Amino acid sequence: MKKTVFLLILSIIVGIGCTKVKTSTSGIENNGYLVFYGDVSKYKDEVEVKIDGKDAFKATVRKDKKKIIKDFKIDKGQHSISVLYKNKEVYSQQLFISIQELKKIYLP
Repeated sequence: MKKTVFLLILSIIVGIGCTKVKTSTSGIENNGYLVFYGDVSKYKDEVEVKIDGKDAFKATVRKDKKKIIKDFKIDKGQHSISVLYKNKEVYSQQLFISIQELKKIYLP
């Protein structure tokens, strides 16, 4: 009887010990973010943003500096950022973006 109970307990322990452990790994994203601030009465329409001279995208200029909004993802590293409003360049800068950095761009 003792042998049967021992084997039963041993088989339960081995059965529990052999189950697969499901793990989940999550890390931080490998990019940063851009947000554009300025006089919203001056920039009523969206601005056009070019990163490294490639295809442009539209961005909204914000006035509320207290509210943190991660508008646009950008890869980490050094980038050339230029902002155009009505086909005129209003901002041009070389920026270094770190991982998870929120880069605030203030338009004149």
